[in-house]
Amino acid sequence: MSQSPLLDARKAARAAKHQQDEDLRALHERALALVSDRMRAPSVMARAQAAIAKWESAQTCSPFYVEEWRRILADPVEGLRRYVLQPDAPNGVALMHNTPFGFLLREPAAA
Repeated sequence: MSQSPLLDARKAARAAKHQQDEDLRALHERALALVSDRMRAPSVMARAQAAIAKWESAQTCSPFYVEEWRRILADPVEGLRRYVLQPDAPNGVALMHNTPFGFLLREPAAA
C-alpha cells in the first residue's frame, strides 16, 4: 500500500524523468556512432549544424546552447564523449535535452 498519493506522484515523476534522460542518452550514443562513421558523418553533421544555425537565426534557444553545440561539434566524437555523454559532464543532461540531433528521433535506427 502506498504511503501517500503525493509521495507516489513524486516517485512516478522521478522515474519518468530518469527514463527520459536514459532515452536521450541512447539517442546521443546513436549520434556518436553516426558521427564516428566516415560514410554517415557528413550528412549527420550537416543536419546537426543546420539545426544550430536555425536556432541562432530564429533565436529559438539560448546562445549558450548554440555556442556549446558548436564547440562540441568542432570535434564531434570527442565532444559528445566528453561534454555530453560523460556521466559527470556539468551540462550533459541539459545539452541532451536541447540537442541538434533531434532529427534522429524521426528516423529508424539502422539494424
